[in-house]
Amino acid sequence: MTMAARLRRSVIGAAVLTLLAAGPSSAFSIDNYNYHYTTEYPENVTCVSASAVTEINYIHRDTVSADYSHTIAWNWYNQARFNGTDHDKYNYNNPPEAGLDPRAWAWLLWYWSPPHYSYHDYWSSSQSSVDSWLMYDIRDSDPAAGAIVFRGIHAVDVIGFSSTIDPDAGPATLTGFYIADPWYTTTSYPNGNRQIAEPDGGTLGLLPGTWLSTSTWNASYFLPYRDPTYENAHGNTIWHGDYVAVLRTVDDAPSPSPTYDTMPTKYSDTHNGALFTPILGTDLGSSTTGPLVAITTGIRSARIDATRFNVDLKDVRLGRTLHVESLSSDVAPYDLAEVISHGAVVALAMLTSDATGVHLAGLQTAYAGNQLVTPAQARESFANNGLSVVDVVAAWAPSAASFEPFSPLYVATDPGGSEVVLTPSGQVSSPASLALP
Repeated sequence: MTMAARLRRSVIGAAVLTLLAAGPSSAFSIDNYNYHYTTEYPENVTCVSASAVTEINYIHRDTVSADYSHTIAWNWYNQARFNGTDHDKYNYNNPPEAGLDPRAWAWLLWYWSPPHYSYHDYWSSSQSSVDSWLMYDIRDSDPAAGAIVFRGIHAVDVIGFSSTIDPDAGPATLTGFYIADPWYTTTSYPNGNRQIAEPDGGTLGLLPGTWLSTSTWNASYFLPYRDPTYENAHGNTIWHGDYVAVLRTVDDAPSPSPTYDTMPTKYSDTHNGALFTPILGTDLGSSTTGPLVAITTGIRSARIDATRFNVDLKDVRLGRTLHVESLSSDVAPYDLAEVISHGAVVALAMLTSDATGVHLAGLQTAYAGNQLVTPAQARESFANNGLSVVDVVAAWAPSAASFEPFSPLYVATDPGGSEVVLTPSGQVSSPASLALP
């Protein structure tokens, strides 16, 4: 049986047009998204330096001098890795391994940040602890915080969070994070805003500004650190099996050193409230009546600014839906749904389902690069490549051929019985292309 035949196909329930009342008034959200991000260099090795550029741009909030180019990310990569001094914690020359580690990321932020800003890498075996550190870092000190995702192979900035109450008012339940990923290019518009253009550079990522529920973030993105290339040759790193973040330290802390193995005091340690943050066990917006209610109640429960996603909750309906199977043990099968407001597709929602109903797992603004491709359109793309296929199934895997989960692959069987993959960029490839870089 082929991969495509093994994948289960289903469709989420019909649209429900009933909107529920607003969620609890105490719900809290900080969303710092402001188009200040850069793009990972095409060699897929500069996600750390590009994320560092993003965070510095966010700190300055300067749309005139902010630099979003490939060039600066590449220059910062070289500055941290070469130029006579390697600021990585470990020596990656034997065996040769590209990229930067969390210690070099902290050094770049230390070097390029304004006066009195200092940074270091932090790690813990407790996922909820590091989640809370990210939350408090954003709440009390910085507009962005760094996180290592996909088991050590990618770096993103966390630029906001949603919670049941303001964590400065007491212990809060964290409900979601807003992410800025260095995977997309930007285009300047006459009004000076930076807008999304198209995916470019990296092999993994999310449209910058995407909101993910805590349970989706924890289950599928924020995963324990591994560096098999180095660790198989030299033994485990200090971050092995832990959850890793790059956070602001107390003011004027010294430069992060490759030889320093003790985590310094975090800036958010000065917070007066309880640092423990219970993590929501399921995605938001539980609905047994349909996906639209799950989307709208999820937006309200997380206090998401719907207008930032171009959604008017007084005029919203469900568009096309697509079930996506997962080729990764870290990602459960999910559904994608178009959110229509004032007659246009304005957002794309990720939905999960369990015995309690349908839940909102993620939300991002709609644009040309994440338009839903239907199975019929996928068949047409295969045909344009000279293939008449059967068993066309939408699927996703973290791989060199993939875009983000909001832009799935299609797996099919060609007339000769071989499996073929249609990538989001419209290229036909073999399943071997789904190997991680």
